[in-house]
Amino acid sequence: MGNTVLYGSQAEPSMWHNVFPNIVSGVIVIILFVIARHLDSRIRRREIKGNWYQKVIIDPNIEKINSFYKNANVMVKRSIAILVTQKTVIPLDQYEVIKSAQMGDFQELKRKFELDFVSLIATTYPEVAGKIEDNLSILNDRITVCYDDRNLQNTSFEIIENMINESKNSTYSILHTPFIFNKKKRRAAERNNFEFAD
Repeated sequence: MGNTVLYGSQAEPSMWHNVFPNIVSGVIVIILFVIARHLDSRIRRREIKGNWYQKVIIDPNIEKINSFYKNANVMVKRSIAILVTQKTVIPLDQYEVIKSAQMGDFQELKRKFELDFVSLIATTYPEVAGKIEDNLSILNDRITVCYDDRNLQNTSFEIIENMINESKNSTYSILHTPFIFNKKKRRAAERNNFEFAD
């Protein structure tokens, strides 16, 4: 009776105990592989979409953006200089006509920019186009305040230039928010787009 195995006192490991860990580890490896492939695919699609957006929307239109803000800067400074010199020289009704024409020039420049550039973005990214339009409306309001008779004498060209540069920087920031990968950074960028607004 030296090498007798008693059944019941000591259980032999079943085949299930030997195979189960192998099955579980195989399933985990397969699940991890599928998740990794899915994440890689999403990242790749997002990168392709981001590259397309950069190459088709932003890069070809940088000159339009820069030109709009440069022309706006020159136009507003010139308009304020005209209004300041004309305010005391001509009758009020003629002055109001000149003031309306100067404000209309900026409105026309803004509308052209919206048609040439913002409408292009609106076809694929309407939320971005909406934020850019909001940014342009804020700039328009601030320029209108500069044209106001009470502010005309106190508006320096430096203030105008800073105001227009803030709007330009905000436009570029808005343009890049759709493809910020980190959600916290994206939300922060979206919040900061309108930080300068009064």
